[in-house]
Amino acid sequence: MSRTIGKSLLAGTAIASAIVLASPEAAWAKARLKSMSIKIQAGIDFIEVISTDRKRYTKIKPKTLPLWSRLEVDTRFPGYVEHVGVVLGACGTGTFGMCQVMPLIFIGYGNGRDYFRQQKLFLNTNQIPESVPNHSFLPSREKIIRRCNDELEANG
Repeated sequence: MSRTIGKSLLAGTAIASAIVLASPEAAWAKARLKSMSIKIQAGIDFIEVISTDRKRYTKIKPKTLPLWSRLEVDTRFPGYVEHVGVVLGACGTGTFGMCQVMPLIFIGYGNGRDYFRQQKLFLNTNQIPESVPNHSFLPSREKIIRRCNDELEANG
């Protein structure tokens, strides 16, 4: 018994976010960003959920999934991009501390005023956290497996 979770779940639930680290002289809160965006496209591979007891889905099959991304950071003068990181999950203003504990998928070195790159990323399914707080919007193995089992029960 196995079930594949398609591109929509990978692109919707496991969205990656970019972290931009400003120059050492500027604090994170004072980074002068004009705009920042990340676009991720899932490949043709899927997250596969399998059953070890043949009754319910119980685990995610280990594999590496390729993702294609376009990372863009445009700063205002005198902004500077030192590093760019992509983590599994979503983070933003006020949640930077959460970004530091999420699985890191990519780190790039900008060393310039702006950062524009197309980058192939790799997500190993073992990087998906086992569980996260219930109120969290972050992806987790537990949430993915529960969603598959919910659909199993609904469909008989």
